[in-house]
Amino acid sequence: MRRTALLTLALVALTAVAAFAETCLSPYVKGLRQPEKVMYVWTLPAREGADYLSVIDVNLASPTYGQVLRKVEVGSSGNEAHHMGFTDDRT
Repeated sequence: MRRTALLTLALVALTAVAAFAETCLSPYVKGLRQPEKVMYVWTLPAREGADYLSVIDVNLASPTYGQVLRKVEVGSSGNEAHHMGFTDDRT
């Protein structure tokens, strides 16, 4: 019972924080006329092998929505690619 109460409290706290999170309002995002169609995700292998960049379909109208469209291996593992981003014009 205590564990459930703690988990519920944590969920409420995280939800409250997320509600006030800053949204990216770069000039590029303000100029978007439609949502992005793909999402790039740095992916680590479950056991062995190279890290890779996954390209995922996020177009709600697409028949392949939610599927990995392409994997691009980077040739090594353990890269910790946590500082990746685009400029405002997505180049």
